[in-house]
Amino acid sequence: YNYAQMLEQGAIPQKNITDALKWYEKAARQNYALAAMKLGQIYSKDLFGIPVNSDKGLKFFRSAALQGLVPAQNLLGQWLLQDTSMGYASEAVVWLGKAADQGSLFAQLYLAQILYEGAIVTRDTTRAFSLWQMAAEQDPMTSNFELGRFYEQSKPADWAKAATYYLKAANAGSASAQMRLGVIYAEGRENVAQNFVLARQWYQTAAQAGNAAAAFNLGLLFETGQGGDKNMKTAKMWYQKAAEKQLPQAFFALGRMADLGLDGPKDLAAARSYYRSAGVLGYQEAVIREANMLTVVK
Repeated sequence: YNYAQMLEQGAIPQKNITDALKWYEKAARQNYALAAMKLGQIYSKDLFGIPVNSDKGLKFFRSAALQGLVPAQNLLGQWLLQDTSMGYASEAVVWLGKAADQGSLFAQLYLAQILYEGAIVTRDTTRAFSLWQMAAEQDPMTSNFELGRFYEQSKPADWAKAATYYLKAANAGSASAQMRLGVIYAEGRENVAQNFVLARQWYQTAAQAGNAAAAFNLGLLFETGQGGDKNMKTAKMWYQKAAEKQLPQAFFALGRMADLGLDGPKDLAAARSYYRSAGVLGYQEAVIREANMLTVVK
């Protein structure tokens, strides 16, 4: 195996992929899992100009995976799911499940998403939930966000549990979870009381982390004064931050402020410019507003 690597990488007099393959195969025949996995990668990805050979790729990947090599189980599972024409999606779930049981965070998150969506394999939300719980030990941010989303999208939604998991993810640094908490508290949900103070706090945390939607929502709260002081300049600042990330609603809000003079004298030229930017991004009300302004000007 080591000699094959040297041949592949050109660490000895001359790089020779053909000879490297021979030595990898010799190692694989002796049940050296890393060699088998390497051959699986070569034959599944057209590496080094060697044509894809699905039969050989499967053979070698399976050999490595059967020996319990987690990276091989992940690569094989991912390959079989990405190329569904091979018809091995169910087998992919088995290999990813084995990797997940051995603690592979990639397998836990990837398989959970595949099972939850149910587009490639039969939907299994119970197992997806279990995998996210497993993954939470290693990645509390991503996994707890997905668990929160699981409860939010359940029918009926369980908002209290959703908020609980979003809180765990938010505390771990997930701006998306912070944003979702802001929405839940701003709107109020069953078993979660409306609280604009908390909504403002979570929006600000998410906005400071770069979440455009949170910045926009925070701007709205400063504009209306819900959850704290009413401040048009601060509202405009957050709208501008959201607009920097090309959020159409933010451009529209900036246009409205300039149009109505909410942050100083009216500025119709600026309003038209903001409306135009929002319209280009698909915000239809902005298109109408700009058209009406042009009509008035004429």
